[in-house]
Amino acid sequence: IRRLGVALGADPMTFIGLSGVGDLVVTATSKNSRNWRAGYQLGQGQKLADVVENMGMVIEGVATTKAAYELAQKRHVQMPIT
Repeated sequence: IRRLGVALGADPMTFIGLSGVGDLVVTATSKNSRNWRAGYQLGQGQKLADVVENMGMVIEGVATTKAAYELAQKRHVQMPIT
């Protein structure tokens, strides 16, 4: 995501602070995170549509990942994990 931000003119240091790495650590490690729970269920082999339907709440990472992927493609930014 840092690559994409820099390609759009962001300061690369922004992604190292609490709003970047801090948020990523929390969302990636907390079982209370909807993004973590969704990722865990996907890793268990469930289909994305089923995970989204059964969550009962918005999973921000789903729409964000799609948007980041599309923007990276448009800007020719390599984001292999996305």
